[in-house]
Amino acid sequence: MNQMTPIHDAGELRKIVNSLTEFSKLTLEEIKTLDPYLYYSPTMFELEVEHLWSKEWILVGHVAQVKKPGDYFAFDFLSEPMIIVRGKDMRIRAVSSVCQHRFMPLVRHNDRGSVSRFTCPYHLWSFGLDGQLLGATYMEEHKCFNRKDVKLPEYRLEVWNDLIFINLDDEAAPLAPRLKPIEQRMSVFKVPDNYVTCQHHDDVWDVNWKFVVENNENYHSSAIHPNTVNLGSPTHMYRADLAEHGEGYCSAFWGAPADRPRAGRPVPGYAGEEVLELCTVFPMGTLSVMPDSVSIYPYWPISAEKTRITALALSHPDDVNQEWEEDHSKSFINTFLAEDYSAVGGGLQWAVKSKKQKAGMCSNQEEMVLRVHQHSAKVILDAIG
Repeated sequence: MNQMTPIHDAGELRKIVNSLTEFSKLTLEEIKTLDPYLYYSPTMFELEVEHLWSKEWILVGHVAQVKKPGDYFAFDFLSEPMIIVRGKDMRIRAVSSVCQHRFMPLVRHNDRGSVSRFTCPYHLWSFGLDGQLLGATYMEEHKCFNRKDVKLPEYRLEVWNDLIFINLDDEAAPLAPRLKPIEQRMSVFKVPDNYVTCQHHDDVWDVNWKFVVENNENYHSSAIHPNTVNLGSPTHMYRADLAEHGEGYCSAFWGAPADRPRAGRPVPGYAGEEVLELCTVFPMGTLSVMPDSVSIYPYWPISAEKTRITALALSHPDDVNQEWEEDHSKSFINTFLAEDYSAVGGGLQWAVKSKKQKAGMCSNQEEMVLRVHQHSAKVILDAIG
């Protein structure tokens, strides 16, 4: 990243280090939240961006979004405008969306579609699907200009079980070895070629990203999702015996009643018990797996108090609810995320700033809170010594 390293106040930094160090020592029987100020501290956020989000593998999508050469989707990640695009060689790349002429974005944030090339709307410079400059009007007179030397910068990208991850760190270790223990189980995301993405969601919540990732549990479903999520995976059916965590992930499980509503046909390759698995790929990417549905939730921070929320489901074409596609607000994913926002976005960010507030104790169903934050704490503490 072309950003200056922040200069941190020594006293604030020491306070954060002490807090994270103490949190790192907690056991499963002592689960609690982070100290409240860590959910809004600008210094904490700077440390997270510098040492966590700029170094980790970030879930951004699925190969089903870019099936054919020219298929693409765009987004901004930590002030880096990116395009995920499949090239003519069938390789999927993450390239910069910034024109190499005078910094104009080639596409808009959240654009998606299919093109043969990317053309800058400002001066009509055009770039191939591999990022190579194809044309630049009236530049042949510039004696220092060589079209072959101009190419859109490329970011690290790794496809794991057909899930797309990016990394801003060119020296980052590969992702796959960290996720080896769940590779077979998560192979359900390698859906058949005819499967499509649906129930797309894209929003910005006015909350710190840690509040969002902490919501990756079902403990709240009986209260917040009584007529949606809780019907298929009730809070009271938590399976502590299945909870699992590793170097790059943590998973929580809830039983699925036999008479629950079905989302569609059985997921190809699904094996095992009828359960909901919520798997968090550190630091925040969320994978949801049930016997009849798989969906992904790429989240990432925008600022200390804003988080981008995206989501999509993978379905057989015959199982896609056309009414939901015509009006996304009616879809299952958008409905329960709206319910989540009513809670997470309904006051946490300002309430956590109460001068009387202390870290809150958590139930064993919130083990993920412990695992996610201990991973982040370790990364940050190791980086700053």
